[in-house]
Amino acid sequence: MNWNKRTHGGWIAELEKPHYKIVGVLKFDNGRFVHANQALPIFKTFWHRMDVMLFGHAARKGMGIQRWCFTEFGACGQNIHLHFMCTAPIATKPLCAILNAVWSDIHVRTAGTKYNWITPVSDASNAAAYTSKSVQQQQTDTIAELTSFQPLTPNLQADIHNTKLVTRICNKISSSQLNGALQALDWQIEQLQQRARARQQR
Repeated sequence: MNWNKRTHGGWIAELEKPHYKIVGVLKFDNGRFVHANQALPIFKTFWHRMDVMLFGHAARKGMGIQRWCFTEFGACGQNIHLHFMCTAPIATKPLCAILNAVWSDIHVRTAGTKYNWITPVSDASNAAAYTSKSVQQQQTDTIAELTSFQPLTPNLQADIHNTKLVTRICNKISSSQLNGALQALDWQIEQLQQRARARQQR
């Protein structure tokens, strides 16, 4: 029995669940020059900021974006980046752009919005298999363990009518940053659709 493939299959089954609505990759401008011990606090800061942005003080009480994360190091073995799938406590497409805008601005080494590929899930099986493929090679993934989050109450939703939520978002990203991230998102969605059409024609 191939335990790595069986483990991967288990992750696919989990990530295919319909409440995981966003798939993404958090990249650095050059992951080869960012060590794992440098990347971890940046990843943790990002997710903490997103949890607080969406849930406010409730983030201290166990509320946050439900997510699974998986660390990868690229073909060269040194290009660190973080794959993830998560729920959408607010509308999916705006949240994709917000995630991208916050990540791109959180540290001098994080990649620009065009390169992070944070989009709504269009094909759950493909997204799940691609996101979790690293489990077939890695025995342990400390970064993933410390950045994934499963709340006691699954699939939490933020109160989109709460003016404090809007204020928290506006305090962290500017309108120009959000517009840039939305433009990147539209381009990425189009690229994914083109790839899907190309696969169908093979």
